[in-house]
Amino acid sequence: MSSSKARVLIDAGFSCKEICRRLDEAGEDPLGLDGVVITHEHSDHVKGLNVLLKKLDIPVYLSQGTWNALQKDMAHHYKKVHPFSAGNGFEIGDIGFESFEVLHDAADPVGFCLHNGASKIGVATDFGKTTHLVRESLKGAQCLILESNHDPGMLFRGPYPWWLKQRIKGIFGHLSNEDSASLLTDLLHTDLRHVVLAHVSQTNNMNEMAHLNAMRVLQSNDCRHIQLQVALQDSAISPIELI
Repeated sequence: MSSSKARVLIDAGFSCKEICRRLDEAGEDPLGLDGVVITHEHSDHVKGLNVLLKKLDIPVYLSQGTWNALQKDMAHHYKKVHPFSAGNGFEIGDIGFESFEVLHDAADPVGFCLHNGASKIGVATDFGKTTHLVRESLKGAQCLILESNHDPGMLFRGPYPWWLKQRIKGIFGHLSNEDSASLLTDLLHTDLRHVVLAHVSQTNNMNEMAHLNAMRVLQSNDCRHIQLQVALQDSAISPIELI
């Protein structure tokens, strides 16, 4: 997210080189970053973090439990680390961050709501069950970034071992297309303008299926004014401007 006074990266799951390429693709200079915010310690969210912090003199914000899980491999970056308690907030420039707990098989995973003036962005990926806290935290956002990880049928028929299928569909796993659409239904309001479906599995889902499930929610609730996008695995989506 970027504002007039701050540019912040949420998670660093690609290599540093790929992160910089995508930032450039989105029209952002990596050297202009003011901080990195981490949701949890799984490798697909922190793969490039060490190298990124080595190249850029910027702070990283993460929950205390996430820092505890990463500390062994990141001890040399401790001066750049700003741990927070899940449920608490912090600021980077003129962007306010409010964290909230999510159900996922990580040490201390969180989602975020970002505030800048009259705009609110809700970010919730990597969780297996929608809780009351997640719904209440995300309400009122003008832009939502929501997980739509898998299609249950594709997951069941797919190549993953049974234990991994059980993990993914469990309450500490990942949100299905149907569950994501149900959450979106609860979050609709007149000022919601953008929805981005994220963390879409390349093995157990298809972009078109995730998009169709969410689009049905928008159409059935007469919300055709809302722009719906699917975050891509291999390229950045077009920048979203909130006024």
